[in-house]
Amino acid sequence: MNKIYTFILMAFLAVGFIACEDDDCDRLHIDMDMMGIPTVLKGSFPVGTLTPAVGDSIVFAPQLLDTAGVSYAWKLNGQEVSSDSAFTYRIEKPCRAKVECTLKNAKGEVMLEADIVSKTDLTQGVLIVQKNSVDYYDTETGKRYSDVYSSLNYGEGINLGSYDDLYATRIDDKLYMMVSTSTSNVEHIFSADAKTLYAENSAVVAANLDGFVPLNDQQALVIGGGAYRMDLTSFSKVQLLKKYGWAIYNGIVVNGKLLGNMTYQSLAKVNVYGLNDVLNAAENGMPEPSVLEVWQDGKINFVKAGGDVYTIGCNEEKTEYYLVRIASDLTLKKEVLPFKPMLSGYQHGIYTAGLALSKTGNEIYIPAEDQSIYKYVLGNAASLSVPFIAAPEGDEELSGAGINVNPRNGELWVCYSEEVGWNEDAGKIVVFDAAGNKVKSIDCGDVAPQAVLFNN
Repeated sequence: MNKIYTFILMAFLAVGFIACEDDDCDRLHIDMDMMGIPTVLKGSFPVGTLTPAVGDSIVFAPQLLDTAGVSYAWKLNGQEVSSDSAFTYRIEKPCRAKVECTLKNAKGEVMLEADIVSKTDLTQGVLIVQKNSVDYYDTETGKRYSDVYSSLNYGEGINLGSYDDLYATRIDDKLYMMVSTSTSNVEHIFSADAKTLYAENSAVVAANLDGFVPLNDQQALVIGGGAYRMDLTSFSKVQLLKKYGWAIYNGIVVNGKLLGNMTYQSLAKVNVYGLNDVLNAAENGMPEPSVLEVWQDGKINFVKAGGDVYTIGCNEEKTEYYLVRIASDLTLKKEVLPFKPMLSGYQHGIYTAGLALSKTGNEIYIPAEDQSIYKYVLGNAASLSVPFIAAPEGDEELSGAGINVNPRNGELWVCYSEEVGWNEDAGKIVVFDAAGNKVKSIDCGDVAPQAVLFNN
């Protein structure tokens, strides 16, 4: 309203118009008749911030004192959408939007604007990370809304290329999103408030990002053609290493050490770095690691359970696979797996289909190559003898992170994809309760879901 008033007042001063009578002004949205400039009747255009519910519609129909020769130009989030005398905006999904209307005649123009912020509580649902967007699933209504990150930021999304992948993780109340891209001069890292998805920061880092490892609540190691230590608030960065093909695809911090998975469809051992060495390293000063006697075949993640760290290892011939327990003093214990685990490669993008921890912290879920899911009860090798969740009967495959566990109720949210045509997938999420019973299935459209982030 202030912007409108200021604009009109400036125009009034320019033309030297005599103010209207009080009785006339009371019925006008704008206090002054501007020498024939379009004048809007009071109350006929909603201004300020509007808070409709999802599913509502807002009709913008400004009434003019005189419509002769007036043209209308409507913009939604800066994009022209209509030239009609009225504009209807339906709130299809959670959003923040700006509606502008420019009224123009031969004497001049007036601009009206209103902000729309939908009444949506994202903490009542979950975020679904797709290969190219962040969706929202309302657990109360059972509805999935696509690309809400864009709709909640005035249409400004993340510019992804055809071969790019999106990675997102939540650290405390912040959502960090990373783009795997071959273009070096575009933004690659984004942050947002996890509870609202309102954008906060972004930065250019490096091409071909494929690793993001939190070091603490303030810094992370970002991987792409080398290594960068990044401040999670300012997004300032220090390049620790520039080396093509070098990567930590997954990592975890434990007892002052950073453990890193260095593989990518190839055999490699787990690297171990001193955390303080990484945090204090100068430009081009990535410290030299030691190695654990744990061979890994492909991109594997790590989980903490029972005070130890667990990951997947194998023998050098790749004929035997283990669930490896890494104690705080880095001593190892290997449990032979009676099945071949799922190993992530290029087809899984940035995400790793790996281990997931139960709500209690006493069980570890392990996806298998045949798409079944096993549950390991800590210290009980017999628990790995049969699948906990059977493989799908069709051609569905685990996608992205594969398994995500709801920390509130222990439900398993499992991401699946199915090839329905050349370079074309269909995706869904199947929810199982802690006992392994199917609860529901969520259709994710023609894009394979990558991960589920719980906002509750």
